[in-house]
Amino acid sequence: MFFKFYVVAIALAVPVFVLTGNMEFLFYAAVISLFVGFLWYTDRFFHYRKSSLLLFFAWLVIHVCGGAVPIGEGKVLYDWIIVPLVPEPYSIFKFDQFAHIFCYIAIGMLADDAIAPLLKPQLPNAARFLIVTLAAIGIGALNEVMEFAAVCMIPNTNVGDYTNNAIDLVCNTLGALTAATIRLRLHKT
Repeated sequence: MFFKFYVVAIALAVPVFVLTGNMEFLFYAAVISLFVGFLWYTDRFFHYRKSSLLLFFAWLVIHVCGGAVPIGEGKVLYDWIIVPLVPEPYSIFKFDQFAHIFCYIAIGMLADDAIAPLLKPQLPNAARFLIVTLAAIGIGALNEVMEFAAVCMIPNTNVGDYTNNAIDLVCNTLGALTAATIRLRLHKT
C-alpha cells in the first residue's frame, strides 16, 4: 500500500517540478525513487513495520512540500524559519532542519527494522542503540553526498553552503538518536 502511495505521489510531484523548472527536485525524485525501490525489494526480507514505512512516506510529503510550496518571493517552505532560535548565518530552526530530523527518525526506524532480526537476543541494548544510530547517520551522510552532487550538476539549487551541510548532518544525527532512543524504549517493554 505504501509503495503504491509513493507512485501516486511522485506522479503528482514530477509534473510540478517539470513545469516550475525545479531540476533539483527532479534529481531528488530520481534518487528517492531508487531508495523506495530498494525498500520495496528488501521489504520481503526485512518486513518493515508499517509505522516505519508510514513515517518515511510522511517525510516524502514533507520533502516534496518543502521544495514545491512557495512562501514568498523566490522562497519555498524549506526556507521558512519555524522558530527563530539562532539567527543568521545558522538560521535555526528552519523547516529544512525539521525535515532532516523527521527523515532520520524514519530512516532510523527502518534501519532498526532491517537490523533487528540479525541481532543476537543477548546483544546489549547499548550496542543495538549504537548500530541503529550509526546506520541512520551513515545513510544521512550519503544524503549529503547526493545534495553535493546536486550542487555540482544543477545550477541554482537551494541546497545551501558548508554551514547548511553541517547543520543538516547535526539534524540527521538528532533524528537518528531519536529513532534509536524510541526503539530502545520500545524494545525494553
